[in-house]
Amino acid sequence: MPPLLLMMAIAINLLAAMWLALVGLGMFFQPERMRTLLSKAGSTPLINYGELGLRCLWGAAMYLIAEYTAFATTFSIMGGFIVLSSIALMLIPRQWHAAYSQRCAQQLSHRSIRLLSPITLVFAYGLAVAVWPASHSLVW
Repeated sequence: MPPLLLMMAIAINLLAAMWLALVGLGMFFQPERMRTLLSKAGSTPLINYGELGLRCLWGAAMYLIAEYTAFATTFSIMGGFIVLSSIALMLIPRQWHAAYSQRCAQQLSHRSIRLLSPITLVFAYGLAVAVWPASHSLVW
């Protein structure tokens, strides 16, 4: 893989890890705000396709760096799943996605959102730790 592409894929994954860490902290300290944000998924074309486009980009970046991590199979499967599920969500009517996210947000209590925050933080940390060694694979 060209070094620039690898560097971009690593950067995207590290940014995703930071984003997930911020979301995890938000889930703990501001569960109502996080629930409101979840309910907005798919609410407008910009939010829907912006979210899914970024998600698709992250999945592709996971797939691209898989062979440079200690978890090549996991990264390949997760990256592929994220890309395919993002594309599937882009193809269904946006209103379905919006209705699903609103229904999910309504079912989550503040307590359950807070209880899920450590899982998000652990996943963010694990992603960063798994991706960081790949940066040492760059050949200048």
